[in-house]
Parts: sequence; C-alpha cells; structure tokens
Amino acid sequence: MEVSAKRSERHLMAWLGDLVNMNHDLAVASGHSSNPKALTDAFQLLERSVGHDYLVLIISDFYGWNEETLKIIKRVNRHNDIICSLVYDPLESDISSAQSLVVSDGHFQLEINPARHELGEKFEASFRSSVAQVQDELNRHHIPVLPVDTVTPVTEQLREKLGGQRPLQ
Repeated sequence: MEVSAKRSERHLMAWLGDLVNMNHDLAVASGHSSNPKALTDAFQLLERSVGHDYLVLIISDFYGWNEETLKIIKRVNRHNDIICSLVYDPLESDISSAQSLVVSDGHFQLEINPARHELGEKFEASFRSSVAQVQDELNRHHIPVLPVDTVTPVTEQLREKLGGQRPLQ
C-alpha cells in the first residue's frame, strides 16, 4: 500500500488504523502465501516514490533480502536518510528450547521436534546468519538498524535503543 506523506495528525492516525487493519488481514487462514519477491517489489515502489531529502523508515523482517534489495536501498540512501527496524520473533533465535512445535502453511500442519537431527540448532544458525547479513550490509552503508522483537512493547524497545529515559511515574 502506498501512502503519500501529509502533515496532519488526523492523516497519520488514519494511516496507522489502515496499518492495523492490514496486520489483522495477515491471519494464517487468509490465503496469503509467502512471497520472497515482495521485499524487492516494495523497495522498487519506495525508490519510485521518494525524491531527495526524505526520512525513510523501513519496518520489516527483511524476508526476501537479496542483492537487488541492497542495490535499491543503496540508491535511495544516496539522497535520503534511512532508518531500518528489523522485526523478529525471539523464538526464531531460541527454537531449540521448545519441546515440540506445530508449523503450518495455512492448509496443513506438521509437528516437529527441534532436537531431532539438530533441526532447532540449524534453524537458529540460519536465522542468525540471515539477520547478521542484513545488519552487516546496512551498517556498512551507514544505515542504522534497530532490531525490534515481537514480544516486548515497541515503545519500551525504541526508548531503550534511542537512549530515552523512562517516563516519570
């Protein structure tokens, strides 16, 4: 979804409401399928939409990160400021501790044991490697990355990462 920038609190609140509705549409049974090309498509739309001297905030799990997405973000970064928020589920980095997991593609379910054949450790290593690759590439191009987990309230995480103080009570 593309939304042009406007300077009004009402417009921002409406956009945030739309974002919440889109997030609710991501239910497993909604018929959406995984699309690794979606990140590249979104970055191409971003590149066409921004001019110079924008502040670009990218909030993503960066699923589908590849050489093309890196090229696009480097071009956008030449004339704009970019801040990335890499969203992740903490379970992805500690899946080995689970006794068993049920995974689904929206149609079928499969119960897996993360300890079997070191599946959990292999998954964790792959996850850490993917996250590190994205972070390293972005950091190399002086693009700040703020990792945000899906468990802790976002306001607490951002306050901590941006060096803010806790509100007085």
